[in-house]
Amino acid sequence: SDLLRVPRSTVVEALENHGTKTSSRELSEILLQRCRGIDPALVTDDNGGISKTVSVEESFRRGSVTKRRAVDSALDRLFVRLSRLLDERKRCSEQQNLAHPRTLRLSIRFVDMNLHAKRPFVSTSKQCPFDGKSLLSLSEIEARIKLLRRTTKPLLDSLLLNGDGEHTDITKVNIAATNFVDLSQYRHCEGQQNISLLFARAAECQKRPPIAKESSYARKRTKHVPPKTAVVTSVNQRQFARIEGGKSAHIISSGNGDARRKHVEIWDGSEIDPQILSELPADISAEIAEMYGLCSSPRKLGSKKRRIDSFFLKKES
Repeated sequence: SDLLRVPRSTVVEALENHGTKTSSRELSEILLQRCRGIDPALVTDDNGGISKTVSVEESFRRGSVTKRRAVDSALDRLFVRLSRLLDERKRCSEQQNLAHPRTLRLSIRFVDMNLHAKRPFVSTSKQCPFDGKSLLSLSEIEARIKLLRRTTKPLLDSLLLNGDGEHTDITKVNIAATNFVDLSQYRHCEGQQNISLLFARAAECQKRPPIAKESSYARKRTKHVPPKTAVVTSVNQRQFARIEGGKSAHIISSGNGDARRKHVEIWDGSEIDPQILSELPADISAEIAEMYGLCSSPRKLGSKKRRIDSFFLKKES
């Protein structure tokens, strides 16, 4: 809404500014190079940084976890491990008051009996919003397990093939805590590069865009065309129309889209090399022959036919 209040002349003047055009051209060149797989931006090592995801998982042998009680027991063990990892991550964070997750993801892998394969496994996952701050504020491990169990129960119910989980052969369970608040805050602080700074550093590294080397095939195609073969180019690029006096109307298109008509004399057909004309495609050769009044193949004139009565009259005389 604030942009709509800006006068149109101000916007046009800003877009026509030389500095804006130059920076836009540089940014476009950087994006083009990245599309080609070339990124001149320097890579800054953050020494690993802080974890973006904290996850724990446990695998089982086929047929060992087929009941809901076994799944709940495995989840309780994972809850304890996840709680300890979250505490450890909080101690490593520079902003400990913001080192809590906001999303919890549950993934399971089970055996699908309908798949006739050597490894008939299917992996699926669900995630939901999670109050990680409340979890880390609890000091008792039992209270944390109850909170995690309450959060993951709807996810587990939707992931299992049936409601009670019976006859479901589960081979792996994974719980992940993601979307930490301290990372989202870190993205907007000075330590995190924004897109403008990234482009600016890339522009400094890329003073001059790389020039692609011309291949030998391109050099062969751009060599000078002999004057005799220039007839073909003339036919493809120009349009001729017959007019009175043996002249043709030559239409020349200018850059602004208009056209002006120019009268030129037709070239002498005797100057065209017959050998060059014979090497051209049939349609182009016929067009040139028709244009300059040439005959591609000389026609042999036969003897003039006479009437039968003139034959006898000549014989009687």
